[in-house]
Amino acid sequence: MKPQFNNSNSCPCCGRHCPADDLHCSRGRNYFGQEQSQRSKDRHVINIKDETVHLMLQCGHALHHGLKERAENEDILSFLSPSEKKELTSLLKKCVNAWNNN
Repeated sequence: MKPQFNNSNSCPCCGRHCPADDLHCSRGRNYFGQEQSQRSKDRHVINIKDETVHLMLQCGHALHHGLKERAENEDILSFLSPSEKKELTSLLKKCVNAWNNN
């Protein structure tokens, strides 16, 4: 039996009350009759047309989720030559400085 809830477009199954089209818990997906396999990792994909920004996001994602632990133990940029690494560092500093000054 489904619990009574005021808003039929929001999930009543947990305190988050997610919209029915963006459910975050299995209880909500079960409540709305969605199967687990319907949940997609790319529900948060942003349509970015600038390839450079898109690649920066992919690198940030990899660093945040997969390489964080490895970064302490090895040079995760070993595939770059010293001059490429120096150039990348310079460009990233320029980005950080520009974003911090806005």
